[in-house]
Parts: sequence; C-alpha cells; structure tokens
Amino acid sequence: MTFPSKYLRWLLAVAAALGVALLAISPALASDAISGDNVVIDEDYNDDLYVFGNTITVNSTIDGDLIVFGTSLTLNGTVTGDLLFAGQWLILNGEVQDDARIGGMTLVIGEDATIGDDLNAGGFALEMRSGSRVGGDALFGAAQVVLADVDGNISGGAEGVRIEGTIRGDANLSVGSASDTAPVNPAQFMFMQSPGMPQVASIPAGLSFGTGGRVEGDLSVESPAQPTLPQGVLGGEFTYQPLEEGSDTPLSRPFGAFALGSLLRRAGFFVMTFLIMLLVGGLLQRFTPSFLEGASETLRTRWLSSFGVGLVGYVAFFVIVFLGFFLVLFGFVLLPLGGAGPFFNLLALVGTTLINAFTLATRWLGPILVAILIGTWVYALINREKKAPFWSLVIGALIVSLVLAVPLLGRPVIGSLLRIFGLGAVILTLWPRTQSEAPATTEQAAT
Repeated sequence: MTFPSKYLRWLLAVAAALGVALLAISPALASDAISGDNVVIDEDYNDDLYVFGNTITVNSTIDGDLIVFGTSLTLNGTVTGDLLFAGQWLILNGEVQDDARIGGMTLVIGEDATIGDDLNAGGFALEMRSGSRVGGDALFGAAQVVLADVDGNISGGAEGVRIEGTIRGDANLSVGSASDTAPVNPAQFMFMQSPGMPQVASIPAGLSFGTGGRVEGDLSVESPAQPTLPQGVLGGEFTYQPLEEGSDTPLSRPFGAFALGSLLRRAGFFVMTFLIMLLVGGLLQRFTPSFLEGASETLRTRWLSSFGVGLVGYVAFFVIVFLGFFLVLFGFVLLPLGGAGPFFNLLALVGTTLINAFTLATRWLGPILVAILIGTWVYALINREKKAPFWSLVIGALIVSLVLAVPLLGRPVIGSLLRIFGLGAVILTLWPRTQSEAPATTEQAAT
C-alpha cells in the first residue's frame, strides 16, 4: 500500500502538536530519570518522570508529567499531568488526566482507559477500544484509526477511519476511498513484529461506523469518493469535499486552500524539527556532555573526514540491511525445525537497535551538531565573555530548522548533507584513537 501524500499534512500537524509539548519540557527541570532495558515502575512519583528503555511498564501513580522514549510502554497506572511517548508501541490501560501526545507504530487505548484532555497521535495504527474515552479533542495522522468516545472535536487523516463510539463535537476528516484495498498491517510480517506488540484489527479504507458510532456535531470529509453514512450517525451537517488520488501536492494545487495547506505543512515541519532538536540536544547536553562536545569539535576540525566517513557509513548500513534480508529468508528455513522464534526475536532486537542508532545519528545528531556550531558562533557575537551551551543550541536549532524547511533545497539537499556529516562525526568521535594519533594530539595541544 502506498501512503497518500494528502495524509502527510496530518502527520506533520500531529508532529507539530507533539513538539509543542516538548517546548515546556526542559531537561534542566527534570527531577527524576530512569533508564534500562526492562523497566518496571511500581513506585509512586511526585514529580515529572523521564523514562528511557526498551520495555517499559508503569503500574503506579505519576503526580506530574510522564515522558517516555523506548520500544514499548504499557501504562497501567495514573499520570496526573501529560503523557509524552515516542517508540514502537503503546498500550494505555490506565488514566492520563491531562493531554496525551503519543507517536509509534501501534497505539492502543485499552478498554476503560481515559485521557482527561486532548489526544495527539501519529503512527501506523491508532485504536481506541470499547469503553475508552478522550475528554478533549483528538488530533491524529495514521494509516488506520479506530475511535471510541471523544468529548471534543476530532481532526485527522488516515486511509481508514472507523468510529465505534460517540464524538460529541465536530469531525474534520481526510480519508481514502471505500473502494480501495484495506491498509496492509506491516506488523503481520514476522520479521517486523516485535514480541509483545499488540494486535489491531484491519479496518476498511474510507470512513465507516460501528453499531454505536455517532458524530453529534458537524462532519466534514475530504475523500476520493463520497462516503455513505448510515442513518442516525450524524447530529449536525455533512460536508463532502472530493479529492483526486495523488493530486494533493504543493505543485499540483498551488492556489487557494491548498496553498495554505502547503504553508501549514512547512510551518509544522519547522516547529516539529526545532522542538525535537531542542529536546534531543538538551538531553544530550545533560546526560552526555563530553560526547556532544567531542562530536561538535570533531565536525569543526575534521569536517572533510566526517563527510567521507559518513558516506562510507551509509554504504555499510545499506549493506547490512541487504544482509539482513537474507537472514530473514534463513529464518523461514528454520520454521519447520522449530528454531525460528528465538532467531526472529534476536534479529528483531538487533535490527531495531541498529536502525534506531542509525536514525539518531543521521536524522538528528547531524543537524544538532551543526546547530551547536552555528549557535555558538552567533552567541559569541552577542556575548564574548561567557558561553551558554543551551542558548547556543536554541539559536542554532532555529537557524537549521528554518533552512531545512526551505522548499526543494531544505530536506533533500541540505538535510542529506547534514546527515552524512553527522554520521561521520559520530563515528570518528566513537572510533578508538590509534597510538600514533595520541602523541600528535598532545604535541599539537602543547604548541
């Protein structure tokens, strides 16, 4: 299944909404941080809590915000503040009393789970199960979405949206056509499914309603084909806007509302990039300042070597991915022998770790390192007497995010160069120095 470009604006909108939460999260204010491979939290916390890990389970009450970055999160307890999650999958069985801003492949709001205020979600599948409730608005961008009770408005885009509960506000949706093939669930493939990932139902493309589905307000739908609404599912007015497949691009629709949509997409990308760079860079400044300083210095003094090593790193990564494909085929050979399960689990763990590390080094570390160098130089023009690493990061992140948002040249050209430079600088920083390099460095420092 190809993911239509018209839904990208919703994904960017969700990403921007997720990023807004990051603006209020300063690493310097974090009072508690937990990290580990398998993290189980049974103890109550009376402040904001940061959690980094692989498998994360929260059974207690967090009296503040909960910020989680990891493979999975199962929340059985209560969060009195906001929930911010980024990872592969989420299972929410408990209660979030304020906003939930979540991103991942599979996002499940379990039976009787509640979100007190707004829900902002982006990923492959968002599924609200029977009895779950969102007390505010719901904003989403995904391939398929199942909604239960939402007290406010809903806005979003997906190939398929199914309403199983009551939407008490208005609904503004961009969906596929009911005649299209149902979305393909990549989690159905064994080599992409991690142990413990929740299963979600495949829903038809377009807009559909369950037996208890209803929109009490107005309904606005943008779709290639007008949906058929069952009797009694709508309390307000219905507005349909036809949409041709593949036509929603800035070049093909340069005027009117679509020009505004293009502008909003780029604004959303700018905000998202800046805020995530600020969060990731701030966390690195707090937890790994020596690495960040070393990588920045490597990029500044060995920029040509960083570029060359980065190119080699990209080639090596894709060679490893190619070899991984043959390992997957080998795993299917083990199926009759009963050894495929552990093999695929190990392959999924190694593959996920490699991909996450590569993505961090290329997508974020490259721009962050350049942002620090630019921000440090600009801040020195303002105040030469003292250094301010955080404000240098803020200034540089603003400049880099703005450049990356430039049409045609931003992400495709400049973004690609930053990724190569960043990967090379990281490899050179982490690579052990040889004996011959150490005296040279010492001698140069003495000089």
